[in-house]
Amino acid sequence: MRAIIFGAGNHGRVVLDILRAQGREVIGWLDENRALWGTQVAGLTVLGGLDWLREHRSGDLGVIAGIGNTKARVAVSKAVESLGVPLINAIHPSAVIMPTATLGRGICVCAGAIIGTSAQIGDYALINTGSSIDHDSVLEEGAWVSPGVVTAGCVRIGRGAYVSTGAVLVAGVSVGAGAVVAAGAVVTNDVPPGVLVMGVPARKVKDVDESFNWTSLVSGLSRKPGQTKP
Repeated sequence: MRAIIFGAGNHGRVVLDILRAQGREVIGWLDENRALWGTQVAGLTVLGGLDWLREHRSGDLGVIAGIGNTKARVAVSKAVESLGVPLINAIHPSAVIMPTATLGRGICVCAGAIIGTSAQIGDYALINTGSSIDHDSVLEEGAWVSPGVVTAGCVRIGRGAYVSTGAVLVAGVSVGAGAVVAAGAVVTNDVPPGVLVMGVPARKVKDVDESFNWTSLVSGLSRKPGQTKP
């Protein structure tokens, strides 16, 4: 099945490398940013947006949303499925996935990630470079795990939750839907839905609402390589 990536940004280029490592033929990008249409990104053309897919869908074409932002990734994935176009998974060949693990649709598993025995990975989830999801853990729909995250067994990461770089989650804890675990935090107790926790041990800092500064949290995504913080 030929592949197309929806989202021609930083994470999209990561997905492109993974799909190529899988041996898939990637024919181009889709993006809702009209300024990108017709341009080249990483040697592939940005063909258009969702309307392009509506007009050019075919039985041998699969799509994955290469978008870091969870809300946008989930929304785009569901829009693609509503057109009857299948979602594909981008799983790097160096990832280790136990045969008893279950994987959803439209997921991305980056280089060096580990998914343990009987773990369950929900639709549209993102498991980043070198992260480890141990046995019987569950990632719900759209959960986002950053590079170097380690969970012990029987951890649950809720729908749309975000766990930042290098965080550690001890056995049996739950992270509520839409919650954010800051970089380097050690989660020893359950995290309620919709809050930011940080520190060792992790404690609530604030609620995650419409004013939440995602750019500050994922600071590197707002800068080009070689740039320094302002």
